[in-house]
Amino acid sequence: MGKRLLVGATFRDAQEDQLRWLDTQLKFLHATTSDGVGEPIFDHVSSVNWDGQYAPKEGNKHGDILEYDSRDTKLISISSGRVAGKLAPTSQQHISSLQRLLAYFKENRENYEYFLFLDNDAFPIRRLWMDDLLSKMNEWNRDIAIVIRSENLEVRWHASVLFCRRSALDHLDFGLHHIPKADLMCVDEHDVGIGEYQHGQREKVWPLIRTNAVNLHPVQYGVYFDMFYHHGFGGARNIRKGRNIHKPWDTLRWGRNMYATQYIDEHYPWQEHTKDFMKDPASFVSRLAGWSVDKYATF
Repeated sequence: MGKRLLVGATFRDAQEDQLRWLDTQLKFLHATTSDGVGEPIFDHVSSVNWDGQYAPKEGNKHGDILEYDSRDTKLISISSGRVAGKLAPTSQQHISSLQRLLAYFKENRENYEYFLFLDNDAFPIRRLWMDDLLSKMNEWNRDIAIVIRSENLEVRWHASVLFCRRSALDHLDFGLHHIPKADLMCVDEHDVGIGEYQHGQREKVWPLIRTNAVNLHPVQYGVYFDMFYHHGFGGARNIRKGRNIHKPWDTLRWGRNMYATQYIDEHYPWQEHTKDFMKDPASFVSRLAGWSVDKYATF
């Protein structure tokens, strides 16, 4: 019997921290996305980017892109991730990876019923989440379910987590989208867009809203619809050429929405939170989610 779900994830590069996120994502998927008796109902593919400085080097085990193929996933993309437009390199890479995942999903659309796009540091956390989510989507006649970050003043659908039916693939179009006066402050949104579902087919979207019981940060470490977790700093690269040039939330500080960083001092312990997460990911997430602890992933 074939798998029901194809999962595709985007990775910043092939460095050691990205391989740890891949392992973590796969553990959560195996703990949450099964047929009820422990058999996985998904296949997994990875789209990996790098620029020249962070390209894998011969003999460097953790920088070897081929490591991905030995960890329960299939490598489908090795690229610089550059796209046209004045956009931060991480967003350029994100667009490139999402486009490649979408193309691969379309190439394999007849083999699966459902498709899930994930950031490298995002994953389902609730056991048997897919049946519960589909129940809501069927009740409301929705084609996709996707994160919306109203906590960041956004009305833009955020593809850190995007679950969709096979029929929705033809309506997705990842790119640099400009939405005039779109956010909750009537400021332009100019970032990664998803296509028709942002406007013309918005009524076909099930929003995955933030549902944290405990918040460590106003935007990051998010639990969405009590089913998915997005860490938020998993693609951050805060050390470059031997010096610290930014903290991972500086894109917010220098971007259109500064309010979230006004509550965070310069000593905010984001690295410590990530270390705590990596020690025991399931417990860390359960503490933040908190609504139905017995239903979350354990491993």
